[in-house]
Amino acid sequence: MKYNNLSRLITVIVVMFTFLSLSTFTMANETPDLSKDLVSYNSNNLTAVKGTPTGLWNKTDIDNKLDVWYYGDTSSMTYNTGSTTKGDLTMTFDVTGLTSASLELDTKYKTEGGTYYDTCQIMIGNDVLWQRNDAESKNTTGVWGWESVSLSLDSYLGNNTIEIVFKFNSKDSVGNSYFGWAVDNVKVTSSGSGSLFPPTSTSGLIINQIDMGNFPSVDIYLSVNDANGDFVSTLTASNFKLKETGSVVDPFTVSLLQSQTAALSLGLVVDESGSMSGSMDDAKIAVKDFLGLSTGAQDQFSIVSIGSNSASAINGVAVIQDFTTDIPALKNAVDSLKATGMTPLFDGILKSLQLTALQPGIKAVIAFTDGSENTSFASKSTVISYAQTAGIPVYTIGIGYVNDTELINIANQTGGFYTKANSISELNTIYQSIQGTILKQYQMSFTSNLTSGDNACYDIEATLPDGSVVSSFQCEVVPGPPQISLDSDTKDMTQTAPPWNEDLTIGAIITDPDGDEIKAVNLYYRTRQSSDSFTKLAMTALSTTDPSHFTVIVPGTDYDNPGIEFYFTASDGVITRTEPAKSYFEIGGITPPPVEKIYLLNPKNNAVMSYGSTTGKINFLFTKVSSVSKYMLHIELNDLLNGYTIPVALDLIPPSSASGTTDPWGTGSGTSTTATPGFTESFLGMTLSLTLDTTIWDTLSKYDLTWGIEAYDSNDNLIASTFDTDDTAAKYINKLKLIASNAIALTSPTPGMVLDKQDSPPVFKWELYQGVSTYTLILAHTSGLGFDAVIDKPGLILNLFTMDDSTWASMPKDQWYWTVLGFDASGGLTPSDFTIFDFEIK
Repeated sequence: MKYNNLSRLITVIVVMFTFLSLSTFTMANETPDLSKDLVSYNSNNLTAVKGTPTGLWNKTDIDNKLDVWYYGDTSSMTYNTGSTTKGDLTMTFDVTGLTSASLELDTKYKTEGGTYYDTCQIMIGNDVLWQRNDAESKNTTGVWGWESVSLSLDSYLGNNTIEIVFKFNSKDSVGNSYFGWAVDNVKVTSSGSGSLFPPTSTSGLIINQIDMGNFPSVDIYLSVNDANGDFVSTLTASNFKLKETGSVVDPFTVSLLQSQTAALSLGLVVDESGSMSGSMDDAKIAVKDFLGLSTGAQDQFSIVSIGSNSASAINGVAVIQDFTTDIPALKNAVDSLKATGMTPLFDGILKSLQLTALQPGIKAVIAFTDGSENTSFASKSTVISYAQTAGIPVYTIGIGYVNDTELINIANQTGGFYTKANSISELNTIYQSIQGTILKQYQMSFTSNLTSGDNACYDIEATLPDGSVVSSFQCEVVPGPPQISLDSDTKDMTQTAPPWNEDLTIGAIITDPDGDEIKAVNLYYRTRQSSDSFTKLAMTALSTTDPSHFTVIVPGTDYDNPGIEFYFTASDGVITRTEPAKSYFEIGGITPPPVEKIYLLNPKNNAVMSYGSTTGKINFLFTKVSSVSKYMLHIELNDLLNGYTIPVALDLIPPSSASGTTDPWGTGSGTSTTATPGFTESFLGMTLSLTLDTTIWDTLSKYDLTWGIEAYDSNDNLIASTFDTDDTAAKYINKLKLIASNAIALTSPTPGMVLDKQDSPPVFKWELYQGVSTYTLILAHTSGLGFDAVIDKPGLILNLFTMDDSTWASMPKDQWYWTVLGFDASGGLTPSDFTIFDFEIK
């Protein structure tokens, strides 16, 4: 293969880098499932106005529709400027992965008659998708008003984005005293994934919630969006600066909600008014599907119905299921919905907010309705004020003919957003989009230096990958949250486990330093050391004479070997405390044996191995442990560019404990008791010899590998492991890098090496390769999933290169990747493969 110029080569390498960042490697049937990430991406990064609209295009409110794109003068509501007027409004749509799609919008226009004058056109390139043929738009009753337009985009798919232009042209300066042209609710829909239109995100840094329930521990939930309004998901604590009432906070931690198990408390408001009679069954399916999206062990939901005639309803509002982690119970509650009654929308949202305010974690209310407010006692301003005070966003969904203004105002003023579903079938996608938006936050955690009653003002700044800086500022009065401690009986049970299968009375002492009334106390429990969802039980005061002592009974059927783990929440109606905040109390369980340390002897940490130097053989050597039934080799494949990890685990049966003939690799049924091939023990320790063919070796070379060892006794108890610096059992310790069998071996900087920007420019080194006349060094700096800097140094004769001062000064700090390609005398690429090393600049 020959390249006529270096620019083509760079393009190929960038494509190779990108391909590797998105590829997956299948081993032991553990391939990462990227479908959820893809759906979330497609559902939350769709529309954005590109550039600045020209002519009279502007945003305004028309017919109770907010932020409508309108071509005309809002003071006269015409496009009469005294001269010819024309302008473009350009939007881009992400259609990655779609095989069928339509552009949908609502439009209203009135212009000079005739097909030549006053053109309104929707275009892709030079193609006209739609144009005005009548003098004015007609609504469903046949009079001038809003009409809906649906246009197929199938023939334009294949690229990641589509650019659509809304073009207005009066053609002359006369006959221009008409309304003009308005477009609203522009979106792309796909038959495979429903409506893909969330509202445009706000750019910058947004503080969504400040949680002081466990003060002095503080959790701040925030979103960071780039200039296009897209969520930035690649930031770490090093990207942020935090001040508390003017003082720099250090240390603090930052983590993505999507990557951790933060508790969600979501209140659902569902319309079951009479106008839902034809859609109730489909609506119930959509709500139950949304509940099925929950994967967090601590996630909980409540369901409030509006339009209910049940005995428990007050003014048509019924709590058909208070907050619970019991998903089946929630789905059963949904099945009880019936279409009847009026629409007390404000009362229903307020009730859901009141319930949600008593809960822990990330809170939100999602309200679904197909009718306008008509019977509430509460006002819209009361609902908005309560939500703002409690820091709870309200997401509203309208279907059919609704008063969009009310729903939009509530959502926008509480930190949520409004979405209109054109059909019940779109609800599922909208619910997923809302949940994805809620999870697109960072959690910033730290310990405050303030005291109760102080005014806490938080100044947060984030530096984005492109170097731009966004910030936000918000103040809160430091509360005196409820205090929680175990009562004496429960404390004793945590030290000496009671007999199995007996009911447990678990108690806690709840006090409030401000003297506020305790409104809700709850116990959450599950099987000890499991990944099950927590069961929630409401606790009650022991007596009127002892109002601070709360108890609840855990059924004996739930208390069995290995016991339970649990935590409490207590709320004064404004702030909710969780105790313990980061771990759990435990009752019962078998004390595990002490875990011995295993030392990794070979390959050494950060070892680099080429295929030719080992002929494909890797010897894993580590210290041995007595009374071992099996060892377990854990290998984690780390995608260099995209952060994906693929865990692989291999059972290793030592000869000293082997018997029987079952499958030693654990791919069959039963316990592996035959000695693992290539696994030996000696005075030095245990050795596993793996010989890989070139195909597997070359595939693994595209990943960084980390590995570690665990040991188990005959009862499958963990008795030995590699450890991290905190003496916590860890599966992955030593790093290992393989160099492809047909690639130039890179030697320095080594993988993961940290280079100081204040030091002299680095020297890049690699091994000579037979038949190569010149080498090309290529470096790439990543920004999200793309590259914001690619540096190439072609025509190198030697197998080393010292970076020049000017290039070194221009290289951004953060993560870099590098490789070297070789070319023979005729310009052909040799060898055909390549190796990628990473390094960091600080």
